[in-house]
Amino acid sequence: MPARQPDRVARWENWEGTSHEHLLLWQDAGGITVESAIVGDDYAARYRVTCDPRWHLRRLEVDVLGRPHFLLQADGDAYIRAAETSDRF
Repeated sequence: MPARQPDRVARWENWEGTSHEHLLLWQDAGGITVESAIVGDDYAARYRVTCDPRWHLRRLEVDVLGRPHFLLQADGDAYIRAAETSDRF
């Protein structure tokens, strides 16, 4: 997570009112980072997306409580691979 305050903050709920999301976005010359937490009636998750300055995916991390951690990494040449799954919580 970047050390400075986010450039954008957004919060919303789905139409049914059964889940809520809180999202933080940082953008600078080095790229874009998004962190978000989602809480639903029967689940909770968080994710982090890291992109280069042109919004090309570099890394995606997903944690759903009670499930293994999931990580995708991109090499910059349009190749994306599952880099890791493990129990984080």
